[in-house]
Amino acid sequence: MHLLNAWLPPPVAEQTHLEIEAFSKAVRLLQHDCSPVQLADTPYASLKWISVFNNFLKSKSDLALYDIEIFITVILRLFLHRKENYYLQVRWGRVLYKYLKKFSKKLSIVLDWRSFYDAFMHAVFLRRTSFEGFYMQARYSKILSNVVCKCRRYFSEGSAAEIWAQFRPMLNDLSHNASLEALGFISLFLPTNPEQEPQFFTSEWFAECLRLWDGVTYCQYWNSQWLSLVGRCIRNNVYMPHLHLEPFVPALFSQFLRSFEVPVAKTSGVFPYQREVTREIILAFPSEWSHSIPKNVAKSIVYLLQPNGSAQRHLSCLVDLLEQYYHPSNGGPWTTSLERFLRHTVVFFLKRLADEDRKHSYNVEIEQGFSHFLTEEERKRFVEIILRLIKRGQYSKSSSLAYTSAKALSELAYFEPILVLPTSIRCFYTALSSVTATHQLHAAIKILALSARTLLMGSAINIEFPVTYPNDELVLDCKRILESAMFDLLSGLDANDPPKTTATLQFFCSIFSSLEIIRSDADDSSSLLVIDWSKWLDEFLGRLFSLLLHLESDNHIHAAVEGEKPLFGKSFLVRNDSFYQSVLQVLFSRLTLNLYRQALRSIAKFVHNHTVSGAAAEIGLLCSAIVYANPSHGISELMKPIMTSVLSSLKECTSTGVYGIPSAQAASHGKASISPAMEMLIVYQLNVISLGLMYSAEHVIQYEDLVRDIMNTSFAVPSGKVNEAGSHFLSAILQTVTVYYPLNQYRISKSYSGLDGIEEWISMKVDSGIEEKGPLWHLPSQNEVSFANELLEMHLKAALVQLQAVCSESYQGDSGNEKEQLRVLLLRINGSLRGVGSCLPEFMCSSSKSSTDEVQPHFMSGAAGAAVGSAYLREAAAETLHLACNYFLSKWSDDIFLLSLLADSIAAVGNPGSLEYSEWISTEESIKAELESLSEHSSNHLTGHFVKGRKRPKWLIIERVFSHTTWRASQSQYNQYRISHESKRELPKHIFLIMEDLTRLSLHNYDAVRKT
Repeated sequence: MHLLNAWLPPPVAEQTHLEIEAFSKAVRLLQHDCSPVQLADTPYASLKWISVFNNFLKSKSDLALYDIEIFITVILRLFLHRKENYYLQVRWGRVLYKYLKKFSKKLSIVLDWRSFYDAFMHAVFLRRTSFEGFYMQARYSKILSNVVCKCRRYFSEGSAAEIWAQFRPMLNDLSHNASLEALGFISLFLPTNPEQEPQFFTSEWFAECLRLWDGVTYCQYWNSQWLSLVGRCIRNNVYMPHLHLEPFVPALFSQFLRSFEVPVAKTSGVFPYQREVTREIILAFPSEWSHSIPKNVAKSIVYLLQPNGSAQRHLSCLVDLLEQYYHPSNGGPWTTSLERFLRHTVVFFLKRLADEDRKHSYNVEIEQGFSHFLTEEERKRFVEIILRLIKRGQYSKSSSLAYTSAKALSELAYFEPILVLPTSIRCFYTALSSVTATHQLHAAIKILALSARTLLMGSAINIEFPVTYPNDELVLDCKRILESAMFDLLSGLDANDPPKTTATLQFFCSIFSSLEIIRSDADDSSSLLVIDWSKWLDEFLGRLFSLLLHLESDNHIHAAVEGEKPLFGKSFLVRNDSFYQSVLQVLFSRLTLNLYRQALRSIAKFVHNHTVSGAAAEIGLLCSAIVYANPSHGISELMKPIMTSVLSSLKECTSTGVYGIPSAQAASHGKASISPAMEMLIVYQLNVISLGLMYSAEHVIQYEDLVRDIMNTSFAVPSGKVNEAGSHFLSAILQTVTVYYPLNQYRISKSYSGLDGIEEWISMKVDSGIEEKGPLWHLPSQNEVSFANELLEMHLKAALVQLQAVCSESYQGDSGNEKEQLRVLLLRINGSLRGVGSCLPEFMCSSSKSSTDEVQPHFMSGAAGAAVGSAYLREAAAETLHLACNYFLSKWSDDIFLLSLLADSIAAVGNPGSLEYSEWISTEESIKAELESLSEHSSNHLTGHFVKGRKRPKWLIIERVFSHTTWRASQSQYNQYRISHESKRELPKHIFLIMEDLTRLSLHNYDAVRKT
């Protein structure tokens, strides 16, 4: 079982085994819909299964290989059928490509290459009677090419010889366009897996390919197709006993050099005389030349490297010529291709080393032996050559080249730390200490952040640098370097320099994700980094507080655009790539109790004494991190005083009487209001506690009376902003007590054996060889479920009754106060629905009675949390909101805010999975930077550990599991109303009411309402 499924919450994980049976049923039903008779009658009947099979792929379930092969066979028959339309084939072709890419190494099918060739000729080169547009034809051609690339490994024995025999005669006349077409077919269809026919790939055949390649002076299409074919042959050359590449190395490197369009002297870098390619050939064989050429060159060079071979020497000559174009002052259009060349060269080199290390460590028996494996000296020589390009490119004006250089530096450090780490260290200290190199500080911090884990490992194993650096004290002690950088980089937290601040937070995140529990000197002086952690923590928090106080307030003002209702403004600290939240979560969770209390006191003092309305989101995340690390202490010492303060402020405000709470200060005449200063303070505090109490589990139940009073009074205050903040507070509390989420996520798991103080990161691969205990999940207790039901009774059920009364014809209330009352009622309803999401049971289906124990073909195990409320409550919400929609469109059709809020509430009732899906998208985007940065290569020469798949911190893996749980919850009921062949399920009537309301609102005059 995949790790993402093995670590799911127990109620969800227990049902994942049923997905195997569901997939098998879905395949059988798809066979029926794709039968010739069914396709003739209803050609689009199969499209309803696309989302189902996409879900099975994303679910990471252990599907039966037999069913997968049947599915691929069925879709291939549909995809290659000449009489079908492009739309159907393109839609299914995307799904087919995903399955082939996922399971390509496990399938055991045999295919005929001519069926693909006939489909290709029919679709691209023959005129069709039907017209479906140029775009659809181009999309089908592209997808067909991708499918052929994945399927050619399954071509029957003898296919390579047949393909070469059919298209080789067309290459006799290279001046004819038929030669371009023939090369496209050969490059696309020719399989290079020699286990089927090893006698075909010989040195004579390869020499003929090079002669033909030289036949056209310059043509990007020609070079791209030959590089693709030759690159695949070179990669598989170890399995080709009759193909010896060493004699062809000089000629190959000449072709590689010609592939780079770089200027010489005052030339433009573009070849002046190029062979033109017809539009039909470009359409038939689409190829992103700027992408594929550098990638294939890099792959060919890496796999040309052999013990005692000449490729290393030719690579050095090639780098001599290209090195100058990596310099920051020599940038141009060619920089993109050079960046891709560097990136793919490092990727393929590390991939080859990891494969060799895996075979060595697991004693894999291979027929070719280990003679072609790179020796230690050859590895070092290759790294030395690539470092020349990295040193030039690390300060490039191109952000992509600068990042690629930094990433390559950190990746190579796992293999050759003695060569790589001095480069990282020296560039950092040069930028830090030199007045003339301060502009390089951001890039230098990025490099140090990506190399921080290797520096920690180097300090743990007392790595010794060579005598090459006898007078360079900067590179003599990794431990001292990091200890110094921890304090030196605190000045990088600067509100006026977001890139530098982000890079600094990335460095701290990498350090804390690699360390065990952070101890003070009083606790233990034998930690990996011997610094005064108490002093560092005070300085860090001081810098952080100063940063929060000086954030640009313009970024935090609520948008005044119609229909937009953001809860918080956003600065660069809450962007997806800031590492702000990750640093705080990891740091506070790994502090000893003494250091935690010290941090809690400092944060409490800052938050209680400062009102930074422009940084509510940032301060809320700060409170959330410190509370999550220790909820009992965090809530009592930090959040409770804020809740008491906001409740006191709310009680001082005049009550509108809308919510039913009387106020002695209520005005007898005129419209009630509060001062702007009081409104700002209350909104700020409500926003802070909404974020601060998220994921505080059952600890919030101890303060349920205080929480209840805050909710009630926030809806009674005559302020739209306060009411809206109260609605978000209601949503946050409901999510806290109902949703499944991991507890103690950021705690240390275990350290490397022999490397005390460094956390061992893990891989998500099933056979990675690392056994880890899954996370501890928050499973809502009975008290939490009871509290959630109580809140739903107060703010959903009661609000629905009041809304129904207001929208009825017999309503006799105060018409002057009706708009405010409707706004508050909708905010309470919307906050309740968004808080519980899919935890509120789905509509009851008025269907023919069928066995509830039968697994449906669309089954997907998933739940966001514990079930609260009832299906009748969701049905009551749908009926009441339908009544309200009619009423609003007749009386309040010009009120954008009310109509937008109504549409949002109706969507939450009718499609509960959409809330979890939006949360999943947000989570995936937020952890993208961490997944890219916090990554350890599968083959680590510093520790001697070799696993399958990249390794990452356990807390980040748990975050992926939590995201996967959210996605499963969004999809578990998405396809439940699909019609099966055995029994027909009728849609609930409330679905039609919701569809009617949303259709009318989507046709409203105001754009803001339509967008909602």
